[in-house]
Amino acid sequence: MLNVQSASVTKPTPKPTILDLPLNRKDFPPDFFFGTGSSAYQVMFHGHHVTNVKLSFKTYSLPPAPYCGCLFCFLSMKVQLLKMAKQQATQNGKIGIVLVHYWMVPYSNSPADISAAERATDFMLGWFLEPINTGEYPQSMQDLVGPRLPRFYKEQSEMLKGSYDFLGLNYYTANYAKDASLSDGGFPPKNPSYDTDSRVIQTRISDDSKLPIEEALKDEERKASLRDHLKYLVAAMKAGVDVKGFFVWTLLDDFEWDVGFTVRFGMNYVDFNNGLKRYPKESALWFKNFLKAD
Repeated sequence: MLNVQSASVTKPTPKPTILDLPLNRKDFPPDFFFGTGSSAYQVMFHGHHVTNVKLSFKTYSLPPAPYCGCLFCFLSMKVQLLKMAKQQATQNGKIGIVLVHYWMVPYSNSPADISAAERATDFMLGWFLEPINTGEYPQSMQDLVGPRLPRFYKEQSEMLKGSYDFLGLNYYTANYAKDASLSDGGFPPKNPSYDTDSRVIQTRISDDSKLPIEEALKDEERKASLRDHLKYLVAAMKAGVDVKGFFVWTLLDDFEWDVGFTVRFGMNYVDFNNGLKRYPKESALWFKNFLKAD
């Protein structure tokens, strides 16, 4: 009888992912800015922030054709930049722009929804970011908006290219992006507007502001999201992305200008019904320990 001894097979050790790596304050340069943002309240009336008013809010939608106003803002911005540039040499300052964007998650793995997420990004972020880099609006906007989208003259296009020293990016949450076909959602609409031009339906999942304080303080998802995000930020910097700072939104639960007190973004819980007492959530304690770690 032939006795065959089976050979042992050693499985290769899987390569650790970015999320498997440890995280430490020393992973960032010593001059890297860390901070938090917050505001006691923000109230918007007709596009202007005002104070000393009754705490109330109203959501506003963009006019049907905001594109002309955006073009005017671009050109006005450049005029101001030229004025500031004259003082830049003596003041040794930097001139930049801060934009806002929600991360767009495809509603499904279908090519249509993946494309919808890209279009949604073009219409929210690319609308402003593309002109100051390439001198033109995103191609998807040009295709879908058509003649309602103003075009830059060649001189204007060249004037906008590279007209900033740094880029600030505000990003608070993520939206699901679903393709809006002819049979789904009534697209294209009879009266097209910025809200419908992208042919995307967006939905969002937000914090529940009505959670009892005992549950609200246990914000494990926020803590994990912050930790994992910083790991990816370290990886991006190691890959060559020049990042100077990171600010968490937000230090405290606050009055959000478009949704009031209906969401709680803060790392510290604010009891609005009991003298505005503040209680640190788990995310605040984690962030504090991360910043002071050796």
